Amino acid sequence: MTARTKLEELTNSWYGFALVTALVNLVAGGFGIFRMVWTALSLTFSLAITYAIGKALLRKSHIVRFLLLVASSLSMFFGSLGVLKLVLGSWSFGTLFTLGLSVASVFMSFRSFRTLRDSSVKAYFG
Repeated sequence: MTARTKLEELTNSWYGFALVTALVNLVAGGFGIFRMVWTALSLTFSLAITYAIGKALLRKSHIVRFLLLVASSLSMFFGSLGVLKLVLGSWSFGTLFTLGLSVASVFMSFRSFRTLRDSSVKAYFG
């Protein structure tokens, strides 16, 4: 698998994560008109950011790659602490939604870090 393909798959995974997150937030928060508008706006923003970052990575932006490595490292660390706090804290039905999204977020950060540190991807950036 080429580095370009790996970066495209990572970007597509982030698109999927944004969609799932929007759906979970919509279900957890209710189907009111303001919730639906807010969810649509946040989804649009998330997809636009993902698109811009994905295109920058495909254009071999060293700065974006570096910033994403730092951001994914911090996200894994603090996200893991958040998951631990949720597991050790009091439980409710809403906690399960939050826990699921938190675990998925840590996983996506790990996947991003692993992909960006891959030897073929490093070679792609030169």
